[in-house]
Amino acid sequence: MSQPNSAIDLKDCLLSDHSNILNLQQAIKKRLKQKLPATKLEGKLERLLQDSSKIVSQRKAIIPAAIEYDDGLPVSQSREKVAQLIKDNQIVVIAGETGSGKTTQLPKICLELGLGRRGRIGHTQPRRVAATSVSRRIAEELKTEIGQVIGYNIRFNDQTNAVTPVKVMTDGVLLNEIIHDPLLMQYDAIIIDEAHERSLNIDFLLGYLKRLVAKRSDLKIIITSATIDVQRFAKHFKLDGKPAPVLEISGRTYPVDVWYRPNDEENPLPQTDHIGHAVQEIMAHGPGDILIFLPGEADIRDAAKHLRREAYQNCEVLPLYARLSMSEQEKIFKPSGGKRRIVLATNVAETSITVPGIRYVIDPGLARMSRYSVRSKIQRLPIEKISQASANQRKGRCGRVAEGICIRLYSEEDFNDRQEFTDAEILRTNLAAVILQMKQLKLGDIDAFPFIDPPADRQVSDGLTLLNELQAIGKDKDLTQIGRQMARLPIEPRLARILLAGQEKQFLSYALVLAAFLSVKDPREWPFDKKELAQQKHAKYKHKTSDFIAIINLWNHLHEQQAELSNSQFRRYCGEELINFNAYREWKSTYRQLKSLMQQSQKAKQKPNPKDWQTAEFEQEDPVFYQNLHQVLLTGLLSFIGQKDIEKGYQGTRQSKFMVHPQSTNFKKQPPWLMTFEIVETTQPYARMTSAIEPNWLERLASHLIKTHYYDPHWSKNRGAVVAEMQQTLLGLKIVTNRTVNYSAIEPELCRELFILNALVRQDLDSRHPFHKHNVQIKKEVEQEIAKARQADLWADEHVIAQWFERKLPEQVNSVKTLNNWLKKDPQKHNALISISADVLLPQEQEDKGLYPESIHIKGVELPLKYHFEPGHEKDGVTIRLPQSLVGQFTDGDFERLVPGILEEKIEFLIRSLPKRFRKNFVPVPTFAKACYEKVLETKGRLIDIISQHLFTMTGVILPMEAWSELNLPEHFLMRFEVVNDDGKVLYSSRSLEEKPKKVAKTSAKPAKKVKNITYTEWPSEYVKEGSMQEAGTDIPVFHAIEDARDKVRIIPIVNQRQAEKTHIRGVCRLIALSESKTFSYLQKKYHNRQQLMLACASLYSPEDLINDVMMSVIKDVVSESVPYNESDYAQVLEMVRENIVPNSNRVLDQLVTTLKQRNSCLAEAKALGKNFKAAYEDIKHQLDYLFQEGFCYRFGAEHVRDYSRYLKAIELRLDRIKHNPLKDMQLMQQYQPWLNEMETLENNQKIPQFEVDDYGWMLQEYRISLFAQGQKTRFPISHKRLQKFIDNLNREYI
Repeated sequence: MSQPNSAIDLKDCLLSDHSNILNLQQAIKKRLKQKLPATKLEGKLERLLQDSSKIVSQRKAIIPAAIEYDDGLPVSQSREKVAQLIKDNQIVVIAGETGSGKTTQLPKICLELGLGRRGRIGHTQPRRVAATSVSRRIAEELKTEIGQVIGYNIRFNDQTNAVTPVKVMTDGVLLNEIIHDPLLMQYDAIIIDEAHERSLNIDFLLGYLKRLVAKRSDLKIIITSATIDVQRFAKHFKLDGKPAPVLEISGRTYPVDVWYRPNDEENPLPQTDHIGHAVQEIMAHGPGDILIFLPGEADIRDAAKHLRREAYQNCEVLPLYARLSMSEQEKIFKPSGGKRRIVLATNVAETSITVPGIRYVIDPGLARMSRYSVRSKIQRLPIEKISQASANQRKGRCGRVAEGICIRLYSEEDFNDRQEFTDAEILRTNLAAVILQMKQLKLGDIDAFPFIDPPADRQVSDGLTLLNELQAIGKDKDLTQIGRQMARLPIEPRLARILLAGQEKQFLSYALVLAAFLSVKDPREWPFDKKELAQQKHAKYKHKTSDFIAIINLWNHLHEQQAELSNSQFRRYCGEELINFNAYREWKSTYRQLKSLMQQSQKAKQKPNPKDWQTAEFEQEDPVFYQNLHQVLLTGLLSFIGQKDIEKGYQGTRQSKFMVHPQSTNFKKQPPWLMTFEIVETTQPYARMTSAIEPNWLERLASHLIKTHYYDPHWSKNRGAVVAEMQQTLLGLKIVTNRTVNYSAIEPELCRELFILNALVRQDLDSRHPFHKHNVQIKKEVEQEIAKARQADLWADEHVIAQWFERKLPEQVNSVKTLNNWLKKDPQKHNALISISADVLLPQEQEDKGLYPESIHIKGVELPLKYHFEPGHEKDGVTIRLPQSLVGQFTDGDFERLVPGILEEKIEFLIRSLPKRFRKNFVPVPTFAKACYEKVLETKGRLIDIISQHLFTMTGVILPMEAWSELNLPEHFLMRFEVVNDDGKVLYSSRSLEEKPKKVAKTSAKPAKKVKNITYTEWPSEYVKEGSMQEAGTDIPVFHAIEDARDKVRIIPIVNQRQAEKTHIRGVCRLIALSESKTFSYLQKKYHNRQQLMLACASLYSPEDLINDVMMSVIKDVVSESVPYNESDYAQVLEMVRENIVPNSNRVLDQLVTTLKQRNSCLAEAKALGKNFKAAYEDIKHQLDYLFQEGFCYRFGAEHVRDYSRYLKAIELRLDRIKHNPLKDMQLMQQYQPWLNEMETLENNQKIPQFEVDDYGWMLQEYRISLFAQGQKTRFPISHKRLQKFIDNLNREYI
């Protein structure tokens, strides 16, 4: 440049270049001042000026010199007034009804005013369809192509170039440009069209522009609106205290009459009938199409069904709603062939779409409004009463072609009571996207932003909460790195977060497909009249648990088809498959633009092949793919999860509830956990686009939102540490419940206390360290001392013991792991340091050990004792370990005295338990108890008998047995028995040896120890009478007996002395029989009366067995008089037997021949009595079977066999008497039967020796004589009293 410092005229340059030009000028000036070269900067400035002025010149050249207007439009008629207003004011509000031409004519007026040269004219539209259609309309009127004088820019589709003067765009595009051009320097005029819709973007733009006017005084701002609340816009943009000027332009409308037809309050009609009556009224009035507004699709279907059923002549019923297919929507704009059209529409026909030819409007006064619930985080679509402004908008739909009539199906009073304007979208939606953009633009606090209707604080808080969920903002509410990346993506924040997660997890291609799909209209069509066909067609893409994978399947399928088919064939295919081709194309375009934004470094140089659009192949059942994909989606949908409710539906986050939408693949499956893209409330909250998830995925993905609660910290012996139950909630949903976790690192001080108390003080620890073994042994010793005294207060307090350990251990020890680490450093020293002494556990003096012995001697056996002090516990009191083999040798009475230390207390309790009439004689009780205790120690016998006798001696008061009948001793006053096997394992425990155990421990059968089985046929030289054996660790005194083994004998140990004697006698008899075997053989062959004997015993047994039995009984008589226990005594007895065995045996056999004949005679005579005396016969037979049982001679002895003739004589006498008085015999049998039953009881009782049972048997035989053969003498006096006394003595001694 020849004159670098000369002033440059900026009038021919773009406004957007002013800043760069001035900066370059300053830089050049500075370098020249420093005498530095500035050639490069000057060249750069020159190029910038040339490029900038060139674009301005090009714009001037392409703008038509003469712009034509449609004078039929109200705005065109007032264009001079409009132009002057724009020229004179920076901000202008122009109000006009739909059809006034403000949208298409204002850009032309701005061009005519000289705008659009140095800067563009920006023209915003609330919808993409409107932006494209408006730009085409204006281009047509200017007689130019799109992209020249006028172009459009919608999301992902820019049809403008650097020269284009007028840019029609969506308000979202303008918002996105603010990020890179905060002052909007590329514009010299901005038209905000349809501002009355008050969308979120519009409200944000209006607030931003209000701030911007102070910085850009050269910027023209034109706000256009329907005639709805225009003064609010004027006040919002006031300058210097003056509202912005408002110009109202009337539309091309005809008068509209309003008829109010409210429903009957008492007997209201259904909505369809109410609408039907209004239609009939219109039909009667005159011709013209009818537009009926209804809240939703279901209402439209019901109304259409009703109107079609009514079959109005020459009428066509047409539905109109957003989800309707394009072909169905286009019917609205096509001629009906002379038929009257009845259009049933949602509020989409209120402002967005102009339905031609409408003369009548029926307005029920309801609409489905989108409202966001801050509490439940649900986008609700409740049906509400519309505002007055909306009602007037609906009314205006019918005054376009001729005079119209609007029938309102509610009263005028109801209309007047409604709110004047519809709530702005900012008041009923989530503000996360707005807040994100504001933070990216650094516009400050949202509370200070000049919104027309500032949102409520909780709405702002809710938006911030969502951004926090998405990790877009930190704790300081500033943008994070993730937030800054999200702000650059012109899509909903949740979808932006999903894309970033997909990029991180290498799942971007799938995330792009889903994000693009969720940003546009669903291309799948669901015609109401083809519902089943639609379900069938779309079923091929379905996944069994995920609607999101179904979308990927749809994407891949469509691209496969597009690659194989021509364009026209593919269009037809989409129509056949109920796929909206235009929606699919938009989905694909959105995908392309999102992919471009995510991969800006990769610029495609060639047009991609359709197959390139497919995502990578994957297995439908691949769990890894499923998990990765849905974890990517979860990053943006953390508050859109639910857990299956027990009752119905799902429990969502923040105490919300929802149902699965019927179109979702999970509608019937109802998985335990669910993720959804959105929850929309219609008749009830419904989750759309769902998939099954696992709750454990959330632990990592939602770690910044999860609240963790720990409870019930407690010591765990298995883990060797303090653990706690953990519960984790995500926005109110329990994703982790009752998980046990290590608590040591969370609250170490508490863990140290619990570790010391439980592991060390209470010794609940698995450890092989020397200190632990030592401490366990010391504690056992102390426990026994305390249990003996039955005084729990002898223990040192646990906290005192814990403090002792705390002083020894370093602070970091709070678990087994930390303890082991500390012990490893110096094992010997540290183990010794925490080895406790008995003095720490038991600081008081110990009791006299004699009162609480370690074992007691009962019946010559020393049995170990254990003590336990815990009232109510099963083991409370004294426990004795009893080998299983000794159980039958003892009774409860053997142990009723317990141990001396407890006996006195037990005696005192017994006296206190006496009835009051007796107890009052023994006061003070402790004194009498002490006296009785001393007496019991020096006296043998039953405890109660001794106490009763001594109390009588002291007071003269007689205590009958009934006085002790209500005695109910506490369990610790009864000995507790632990019955153990040979290995010392407890089989069962009980407080009584006489009760059968309820549960006996199962023991595995072990092979018996192989003991050499030595047998003898002569006297064993090693035999000794007494000895001992050990069982379960107990030394048991035994008596050795020679046992009969038929052809030999052996030595066995027996605990019971009497039983040992009986067994020994039989064994000695067998030895003698073996020695005298020749004598036995001789007598069997040479017995002189063998023939008679054989006949007499034929019905019983062989004569050989009887002869042997008699000889054994003869030997027994000799042996019993002097039982030999050594070889010399045995030799003497053997000699005596040899002398007498043959004559004595002959004498007994001769007697037996007679006795057996007598027995046979009695049995035959009893049998001959007949059936009427069956009971007597059975009784006599039972008696004879007992007397003549096998081996009766040896068992009962020759002495008792001699009495058999008396017993048989008594039977003969009974048989004689029974014939004369059978009734008397029956009575005597009834008298005898109880005592016979006692005999069976005694035989079954293993504790009663056999000889005692036999003695009772002989008493019964004598008692029979006394009953059935009165007059015949008995061997000894007998009566039922004597029998009872004998039984009582047996019970007392053995039971």
